[in-house]
Amino acid sequence: MSLIEWTELAGEQTEALAALLVNREHPSSVRITPSKGDGGVDILHRDGDGPGQDVVYQVKKFHKTLTDKQKENVRESVDRLFTDPRWADLNVTAWRLVMPWDPTPEQEHWVRDLVHAHRPDIDVVWHGKTFLNGLAAKYPDVVDYYLHGGRERQKKAHLKLVALMGMENMSADAEPAIQLDRIGRAVAALNHDPLYLFDVHTGHGAPHDFRAAPAASSHPNLVMSAVQWVAPDHWVQIDIVARTAVATQLAPISITGSFAAPTESPEAVQQLQDFSRYGAPLDHDDLTFTGALTAPGGFGGPIENARVWLLPVKEPENTSRLRMDARDSAGVLIADLNVRVVERSHAVHGLRSVLADDDSDQLRIEIRADLHAQTTQMSLTFQPVAGQPVSVVAPVVEFVAACCSPNRIRIGNRDAWPQSAVDETSLSRLLDNYPEQRANWAEAAEVMRDLRSIQGRCREVINTLDLTAVTDSNREQWARVGELLDGEEIQVHIGDDRALFAQVARNAASMLTTAESFTLVLPFTVVVGNMNYTLVGNCTRCSRTCRCSSVETWTAIPG
Repeated sequence: MSLIEWTELAGEQTEALAALLVNREHPSSVRITPSKGDGGVDILHRDGDGPGQDVVYQVKKFHKTLTDKQKENVRESVDRLFTDPRWADLNVTAWRLVMPWDPTPEQEHWVRDLVHAHRPDIDVVWHGKTFLNGLAAKYPDVVDYYLHGGRERQKKAHLKLVALMGMENMSADAEPAIQLDRIGRAVAALNHDPLYLFDVHTGHGAPHDFRAAPAASSHPNLVMSAVQWVAPDHWVQIDIVARTAVATQLAPISITGSFAAPTESPEAVQQLQDFSRYGAPLDHDDLTFTGALTAPGGFGGPIENARVWLLPVKEPENTSRLRMDARDSAGVLIADLNVRVVERSHAVHGLRSVLADDDSDQLRIEIRADLHAQTTQMSLTFQPVAGQPVSVVAPVVEFVAACCSPNRIRIGNRDAWPQSAVDETSLSRLLDNYPEQRANWAEAAEVMRDLRSIQGRCREVINTLDLTAVTDSNREQWARVGELLDGEEIQVHIGDDRALFAQVARNAASMLTTAESFTLVLPFTVVVGNMNYTLVGNCTRCSRTCRCSSVETWTAIPG
């Protein structure tokens, strides 16, 4: 690849090519579209210098030593970066000037001083012509696409692959190796596209079910998959993957058209309304879509009465880790729970977020904020807990039971806790207007606290029962065991018409005198469901941890 003649390029062409080369080198960087000016940021790479440390690129078209006017242009860009309130959330630790001209030592010092006048701790680098030519050699497809007719060749390659997916121009008796070779060569030609990568898969039977397991897990930047049936039971799938975060800006995938929901399907109608108001997912079987799709690779076209699923995008790990806690009116911690954001969307009416507990995914909290009506709605979905470990279910149940007055609920970033914690008043009053549910949750929380206490002294995993099937006798037994484990003394009335006897060996009985106390050391067991669990602890007889952790003191009465 020959060196780029930067001096022969138009200014806009220079900036576009230089910016895309930077984007390819740093795929998660994004190009800023000016609204009221770019605020001194042409390319932003959040966390590009490490977690919480952002890199800003200023791209200029200048291809020779800077004039006074051009220096003023650079100065204004730097000043806007540090004064524009839109960038107040940035923690800029690195600033880069990108232009096809290598600086003199004096110019390099000048640009450093320019930035350090605002923030002396920022790392400043002038990326000049040598840097850009190095990227051009590394990513020749970008240069070919912009300067050497690559865009037109890509269009032809797109059409060829689309035709091969339909197999219209292959003879029915063509050898499989020939068919695969032609498809492989078409895909290889297509992958000279500087913005998108195309992966091909073939198979028979049912293709990948995107609803059950979105394929984005294998391709973090997957933006579209196209499936073409080439025979009654054979298909070809093309995954379209964005090479950089700016791919969808420069060559967007767009869909225009309208959804329809039959009036005889109220669930479909409600889902469509939730989508239009909050951007909620669409997956109802009665919903249809008619319109047109524009996509790279020639994979667009008209759409008629199609089934469409709009699924949530996975949230970045560094923004989704949250914590919630509940405190009583005295400020004492009574419950806490680690959660994550699993869905987030917005539309014309407002915002929607879905939280899930981290350990079990038993609890989902959906929050909808209507920005027009200034209202917030919150709903909880609780998955069946039967069969789940007590240690996993108990924190969830205890937290939900605490979501009522006069308790105080807080939520915040788990990795910056407790400084990030803010009050969440809607959760604090969640059960206030539902006295029956409030009582049920309080009862369930008491049961789970007792079972969690028992689990702490048991080697086997105790699984949660169906909480609706727990009897008063179960609750009484577990509460009594919990009290014993907490070191409390309990008394059990066995009734006037009953007696309790302990058979003692003859040689031991002869050693007892009247009204003398003695100790029986018994295995301590508790029943949960149809399972017997033996508890372990510090035995008064053995002076070590063993299964003889329950002791009962008896008094010998002459008979």
